[in-house]
Amino acid sequence: MRKKILLIGLIIFIIGIAMTAGGDYLVGHYTVTSTVMMQSKVGMSYYEITIFAPSLLTVDSTFSPLYLVSSANLTGLNASNVASRSISPLTTTSVSSEHVWAYDLTAAGSYYIVAFNSSAAAITWSYIPLGYTYLSVVMLIGIVLIIVGIIIAVIGLILRKKQVPEEPQI
Repeated sequence: MRKKILLIGLIIFIIGIAMTAGGDYLVGHYTVTSTVMMQSKVGMSYYEITIFAPSLLTVDSTFSPLYLVSSANLTGLNASNVASRSISPLTTTSVSSEHVWAYDLTAAGSYYIVAFNSSAAAITWSYIPLGYTYLSVVMLIGIVLIIVGIIIAVIGLILRKKQVPEEPQI
């Protein structure tokens, strides 16, 4: 019995590793990432990103504030109206001098990452089309299966054989 429990735990563990590795590979495969220097105009730095499908976009930079503006709102953009013409991020995170903005882009098109009063700032951006975000759930299920497989395998290792009482000798 304990060998069967150990074998079941190892099988669940291997399935979890396969799901985690496969999900990680596919998320990396469908994620577009780039590190660039923003192009500079007088008083403004910008970089164009073309999104081909509704996507989740993250922008990472040591320069703050950065704004995401659709190409339709770029003309006439200046430091005083950029806040009202930019797309609001889902979340903004800052750790030390590193700033990360996350956006939910519901439409394909050209977008510009814009900064004012900066020299050409370095940015890292990445996006994954919304149709592939389920892959992160596959990775999460794989991690859970790894943990469950380890627990079941350990249970199979520590179980003791049943003690069969010896029959009295006559």
